[in-house]
Amino acid sequence: MAVTDITYKALVTTIETIALSHLGVDQFYMGELSNIEMRSNDNPNENYTLVFLNPVSATYAGGYMTFNMNLLAMDLAKKSKEREVNVHNSTLSILQDIIAKFKLTYDQQIRIPDGWTASWFTEGQKQSVAGWSVNLNFTVINPLDLCKAAFETVEEL
Repeated sequence: MAVTDITYKALVTTIETIALSHLGVDQFYMGELSNIEMRSNDNPNENYTLVFLNPVSATYAGGYMTFNMNLLAMDLAKKSKEREVNVHNSTLSILQDIIAKFKLTYDQQIRIPDGWTASWFTEGQKQSVAGWSVNLNFTVINPLDLCKAAFETVEEL
């Protein structure tokens, strides 16, 4: 893929592909945080480890487009402190692996900062999930280019 071919769709597809290629990830979803669907703790055989992508904004400046996104990894915590600690451990490792794979594979085309901060969470009363969330800026080259723009040919003034 050429450097100038990185679109929003290509970025999301790349993130999804990396996430689902991780052996510890069962599902990938994207959208609003309110759309995260909690599974039941009653079925211990149900695969849940979920990576969720929440696009926040896109900013254009000086030939670059920066996409701000929240990336979350979570699993069922099953109302046990030991399980919750194990889930926080594994989901933080998953995020670290995904970011490392992304940086080591696509750093020439898509830049993300070297440093990042993850925030842990535990949510839900009856169906408890736990994990980590990281806010990342993905920056791609995106020059203004009328040759690729969707306009009819217009005569010059």
